Amino acid sequence: MTLGKGGDSMRALVTGGAGFIGGYVVERFARRGIEPVVLDLVWPEGLEATPLYYPGDVRDPEAVAAAMEGCSVVVHLAGILGTDLTMDSPVETVENNLIGTLRVLEEARRQRVRVVLINVGNDWDNPYTITKQAAVRFGLMYGREFGLPVTVVRAMNGYGPRQKADETKKLVPTLICAALRGEPLPVYGDGEQEVDLVYVEDVAEVLVRAALVPEPFRGQLDAATGQTIRVNEVAQRIRELVNPGVPVAYLPMRRGEPPRSRTVGDPEAVARHLGYVPQTPLDEGLRRTVEWYRVRSRAAAQVAV
Repeated sequence: MTLGKGGDSMRALVTGGAGFIGGYVVERFARRGIEPVVLDLVWPEGLEATPLYYPGDVRDPEAVAAAMEGCSVVVHLAGILGTDLTMDSPVETVENNLIGTLRVLEEARRQRVRVVLINVGNDWDNPYTITKQAAVRFGLMYGREFGLPVTVVRAMNGYGPRQKADETKKLVPTLICAALRGEPLPVYGDGEQEVDLVYVEDVAEVLVRAALVPEPFRGQLDAATGQTIRVNEVAQRIRELVNPGVPVAYLPMRRGEPPRSRTVGDPEAVARHLGYVPQTPLDEGLRRTVEWYRVRSRAAAQVAV
């Protein structure tokens, strides 16, 4: 087993470990015999692993210091999501995504803890993208100027079971849940946007490997398939899996998202430096994801009755 500070078994901090990707990262650390530590505002529910939990906010330096104590690496995932939503809260987004990241970087610098940051796969003009990219630039600066081992993973369009179908309106859960309810599938713009859909287990594996590879990769890697699919085709595949009778409802583009965007990554560097390529074909990933939401939908219906 890999040893951490002081000869104890290794600990890995996951900020935002109660979130969608964070939960899978926690589980993967635990499977490797590494003790996961979570810093989050809420308890990480429904995981196959039970992490050491610190309730707290990444904007709070004392909370960050306490959670990071004794850890060998931090995978920093905490932050505010959303393109359209963050247009109404730019200050709060800066405080969480940028200042929160600086708190993590400063404490990692003080404790000499290895850092893995997550970046977005687009360069759109909205507070979410802008703050994530600025935070990443700070991380790379800390690596260059202070010698802190910092790896950035630029995650493309992650999807899979446990992703919340909430006000952030992520593509896959939004379409699946609408189809299960028999409602029109909401597609923004003309649906010709191209996305690189990466199954969440693959994103988590890239993050964990980046955290554990013997020689830290100093720079940015893509968690990506390198292939794109149009939003219209994603909607069609979900219709076929869930409810072919539901129509597609075309809506105006959301604020902070350009029309006809193309988001795609290059998986070659991850294959070369981490020895990994995404394992889950899109059709299989969508099938697993649909089944997870279908089971939850049935359970909810039974409770309602």
